Amino acid sequence: MVVDEFGTTSDPDIFAAGDVARYPDSFYGRQVRCENWMHAEKHGATVARNMLGERIPYRQVPFMWSDQFDLKIQLTGVFEAEQHLVRGEMSSNAFVMFHLRAGRIVGATGVNQPRDITICQKLIEADVAVDMGKLADPRFNLRTAIPK
Repeated sequence: MVVDEFGTTSDPDIFAAGDVARYPDSFYGRQVRCENWMHAEKHGATVARNMLGERIPYRQVPFMWSDQFDLKIQLTGVFEAEQHLVRGEMSSNAFVMFHLRAGRIVGATGVNQPRDITICQKLIEADVAVDMGKLADPRFNLRTAIPK
């Protein structure tokens, strides 16, 4: 079901949220549908407030994860990108792959790097360019790239 940024359908008295709703993604300028419990919870809470009369647009960088044995696999943002840059060693099962457009992180895939993925979500929201050399360097504190 297609909804606007407030969760409203084509009928202003009908709302939809969660897995069933295709909503406008303000970060990537397209309609999306997310199918995970975290999105359903956050979208549902925002839409419920709008049903009660508030006008709060839903803004959430897409995010999902899976725990597979000793691997915590996390994905945020989108993966259609001009460049992909790996930070860390893929063979070590502890790395982040950045998905970039025009020097900006638009998505990230992480294995056993939960703090870096959380920071990547903030960098996607901030829409800032980050030096590629710094991104590739595991010693560089990603948090310092988030604007104050």
